[in-house]
Amino acid sequence: MSPFEKGSFYELVSNGKLRAYEIKSPGPNTATIYYIESNETISKSKFDLLIHKGDSKGGVVLGVAKRHIRGFTIGLGDPAGEIEGKQIIWEKLERPEKYSHKGEQRSTYTLRKSTGRTGRLKSMELRVGGVDEEDGELVAKWVGSSRWNMKNGSLFVADTVKRGQHSEQNTLREGDANSLEMIVYLTTFAVIESQVRRSKG
Repeated sequence: MSPFEKGSFYELVSNGKLRAYEIKSPGPNTATIYYIESNETISKSKFDLLIHKGDSKGGVVLGVAKRHIRGFTIGLGDPAGEIEGKQIIWEKLERPEKYSHKGEQRSTYTLRKSTGRTGRLKSMELRVGGVDEEDGELVAKWVGSSRWNMKNGSLFVADTVKRGQHSEQNTLREGDANSLEMIVYLTTFAVIESQVRRSKG
């Protein structure tokens, strides 16, 4: 039985816009939960993705992603707050296919992508632990819904991620309940954005 049939995943729907993603719950007339701002930049001081709470880039920044030649750097929180002494957690995604989360205990995350004949991203799985075909716990799955816009689709996230209770111990700082969720969101959309930009070239 599929984990989706067991009801152990919740769904978020992405509507791709020009230089943005609107993230909502499934269903008609639902409000935008997160607004992901996309910037194509080579500046070291600017970020490729910023995830905002709410329906616009005027909302509080919950996390950022910076694209590099070999991967991404992900920041949990608002980097602007560091000027005021607010701590931000930085994670490095060295390779889109496999990376390790650094903490008190190291967790390995593996991405598995499925593409169409033209190389367009169709679906993607994010697993914790394991590098073999069936190894690792499935924590999120992206399923594209449009042949024309790779930004459109559904992200299924394990309920255990929302609770910070996946089978490998959560190594993020205590009390930061949605940090693991933000890692999943930023990782997923950083990879999607990378594929979108690659398709333009």
